[in-house]
Amino acid sequence: MEEETPFDKFQLEEYRNISTAHFESIKQISIFFRYYLIILAAPVFILNLFSDLDGGFKIFLEGSASKSSYNLVCAYFFAISMIGFMFLIYIINLRLDAILYAKVVNKVRNYFYQTSNLKIEKFQHYLQLPVVASRPKYLEKTFFIPILVVFSLINCGFLVIGLYLKTLYSEYFGEWMWLFKWIPFDLPVNNNTISILTIAFFFLHIISYKTLIHLRNTSYLKNYAMGIDIDGVVSQQTEHFEVWLKNLTGKSLDKTKLHEIPVHLNANINITDLDERMVFSTKEYWETLPLKEGAQKRIDDFHKRFGLQILFFSYRDWPQYGAEKELITNTIKNSGYTPIKEKKEMIKITNEWLKQNNLKAKVFSNRFEKCLFWVNKQFVHKRSATIEMGNPYITDTRFKNSFRKSILNNNRFQGANVKGFKFFIEDTPENAIKLSSLVDYVFLYDEPYNRDEERYGFPKNVIRVKSWNDIYRYLKILS
Repeated sequence: MEEETPFDKFQLEEYRNISTAHFESIKQISIFFRYYLIILAAPVFILNLFSDLDGGFKIFLEGSASKSSYNLVCAYFFAISMIGFMFLIYIINLRLDAILYAKVVNKVRNYFYQTSNLKIEKFQHYLQLPVVASRPKYLEKTFFIPILVVFSLINCGFLVIGLYLKTLYSEYFGEWMWLFKWIPFDLPVNNNTISILTIAFFFLHIISYKTLIHLRNTSYLKNYAMGIDIDGVVSQQTEHFEVWLKNLTGKSLDKTKLHEIPVHLNANINITDLDERMVFSTKEYWETLPLKEGAQKRIDDFHKRFGLQILFFSYRDWPQYGAEKELITNTIKNSGYTPIKEKKEMIKITNEWLKQNNLKAKVFSNRFEKCLFWVNKQFVHKRSATIEMGNPYITDTRFKNSFRKSILNNNRFQGANVKGFKFFIEDTPENAIKLSSLVDYVFLYDEPYNRDEERYGFPKNVIRVKSWNDIYRYLKILS
């Protein structure tokens, strides 16, 4: 017998935990059903109380009791029907959780079947329970739908009783119309109104069940977004930097000594922080960034073939002149180029570059543009791009002040936290390591500064790629 691996032990423990969670969720359904039965009994005491106070149950049903009594009892019955509906939503989610746990157990069971030495004949002999994640189905026609119908009928019954009691003293909703301010006239309370509202409420239960199942199948614990770093991934950053460094400073970049970025951190490379700031503060540098081979086509493929929503990120907090502003700007001008005037200019430069390279994305400069983008995105697929400002290294949300948070935390890590990316394409090794705990898979685009495997110890879900075609091949497997 083969020795158990750590992953085997993990799977066994996971099997036990998920199995326990599965049965616990079923137990919770029973507990909440008992609570629901207690709520069902409550109206009996309310009816007895008000009938005693107003001269007997017969007088109450004849419509001779006080108006406030009817309003209170009717509101109570309506509240019970809505509370019952909310209980049902919670119980549906508990049941869907139980089914999800069963699917996970099936996958764990499948792992041990597939890693065993059993032949197919023996495999089928021992195979009694499912080993595929497609079963059991979330829609349970014979098990849960009868429960759903019972809940629906009981809740609708309370609604009908509340509406009937309303008819005992008034043929119109009257003072209740504040709930329907958008209707310019008073609604009658008659058999037709009661029937329409009851049928609508009944189908609300059915639609809610179907909607929750749809969400489980399509979006719950799933994500269909991809984050992409622009510089060094979409653009040919390293070679482009090498050319512009030579143009502006006369220095040459020895890529064999380039082991990390920013470039000035590398020893024996003779490039300073000032040299880097001079290159990155030049307008033409950003305007002429070349695309990597196949980038534009494959990004389109990621959306069209794999249905991924694309979001771009780029740290472009430039210019950063500091005390050397005059030296940097004069050097750039004397070389025949244009220094960037202010940081907001990077938004315009980036948008023009995205448009020029047909990447179909845009950086938003204000909330109004973001709102328009969201509305437009509901009908036509659009891509957004984020220019990271301030600190691009923060992965938490430590800043509570909204202004500081929007400036300092507006980076790819917060994007991954909020959006929940399935994939991210990155070239900076430190970023790739941080993103590996926030997204399912990180594609590390091969560059000289991220090749030190021993130093960085990349997690298993960080996958090194050398071309956009490599990413495409992996997506065919992982999507």
